[in-house]
Amino acid sequence: MANIRKLKKEIKYLTADLVDECKNFFVFHPAPDTRKRDEITAKIVKKEKEIINEINHLKKNAPAKAKAYANQIVEKVRKELVPILDELGKISGN
Repeated sequence: MANIRKLKKEIKYLTADLVDECKNFFVFHPAPDTRKRDEITAKIVKKEKEIINEINHLKKNAPAKAKAYANQIVEKVRKELVPILDELGKISGN
């Protein structure tokens, strides 16, 4: 990532997209109660806040370490945010 601001914007964009995907899923696969949708949405928002908080703690005085740390955060996003969509698949039985 070129800079911290861009990384934050990308994380926020991704999480907004995941929340929209969650809402759309439940439009086409109605559940008897919306508690599960709310739980998944809350989980996405919580992860976003955690990741943004980690980004805010990047070291500005050591650019090489900051870049490696940013790469770790990008990997964390792949491992923690994206698999939340698998939960939607489990709900639908697919």
